[in-house]
Amino acid sequence: MTNGTPIKETDLIREHRKFIKSYMKEQTEWKFKTRNRVLKIYDAKISKDNIRYYINQKARVFVLCLAADKIKKAAKYFPKGYLDTAKA
Repeated sequence: MTNGTPIKETDLIREHRKFIKSYMKEQTEWKFKTRNRVLKIYDAKISKDNIRYYINQKARVFVLCLAADKIKKAAKYFPKGYLDTAKA
């Protein structure tokens, strides 16, 4: 909550992406090309419909699942059947 209004999903995605980008740059030894590949997967997999499932996951776990293209395994909170409906 900011100033009594809920944070919009688009703002969450923007801030979370910046955080993940910063984490990869500072906490991993991945080269620029690898970081960009992971961010492209982020852009393809994370949307306003599912950002809240991942927002509270530890950065390390989230990034490793994202890099392995197994993002659903990083979901902290999700609706019933979410993990069963598509490739995990």
